[in-house]
Amino acid sequence: MLTRSHVSSGFPAMVTAEAAALFGNVRVPAALVAGASLPLGFAFALPSSEDKLGVRALKGLNLALGFLAVQSELLSVVVATNAINRLTAGGMACVTEGSVTTVMELFRNDPTLLQHWLGTYIHFVGGVFCIVLMCGIRGWLAIGPTLGMPLLTLTAAILARFIAAVNRGIIAQEYGHGNCLLLLWRFVRTFVTNTFGLHRWFDLLSLGLLAASATLFVRRLGTVVAEMADGNGDGDVSNAEKAAFLRKLKDESSV
Repeated sequence: MLTRSHVSSGFPAMVTAEAAALFGNVRVPAALVAGASLPLGFAFALPSSEDKLGVRALKGLNLALGFLAVQSELLSVVVATNAINRLTAGGMACVTEGSVTTVMELFRNDPTLLQHWLGTYIHFVGGVFCIVLMCGIRGWLAIGPTLGMPLLTLTAAILARFIAAVNRGIIAQEYGHGNCLLLLWRFVRTFVTNTFGLHRWFDLLSLGLLAASATLFVRRLGTVVAEMADGNGDGDVSNAEKAAFLRKLKDESSV
């Protein structure tokens, strides 16, 4: 059993060191995933009007996933670095007063540190999720639909296995209950609560821009889908372009 002598003899330093190591365990893989996401997402053929509708959609999805993966992993690295710096600097009252004895208790007593941990983990998992999807899409585009469909099915199986592994890790953290969706909800709730409760204006700006981006995406998505459907989806020129070309040929032949 821990006593005040344990706390005064360096136990708080041990708790902060363990918390910093926890963030470090995620920061290094997040940096590696960010580097791997760049070629998968951007060193690849971009959507073209000559592509079939399905191929064009998959290329666009691959590009979007690459963007999300890189940004998510970079956020994970930055947030983890901030948390490690804060833990190393010391001065947190709940630690210096000896009111915490474990890392999870430290997170519960410090809402900012809890947000750092949830953000680090959520962004890391989200980036890995995107990179798995990108691998499946790239494989389908490389080998075609005949063997690509089994590959996409295998990708779905890997994602299910990935989510199951993450859920087991979350259960360990949450003392017997929890999953990806509950962890995401807890992060959103903590982020919004800290934003308004602690008057974090740039976090508030981030929420506003995120809402604006989501709104614009939904509005523009319908327009893009309609335009892709109006243009011939098999990659051929449109009927209007065909008619104009035939008229030009007719005029030239009559001269």
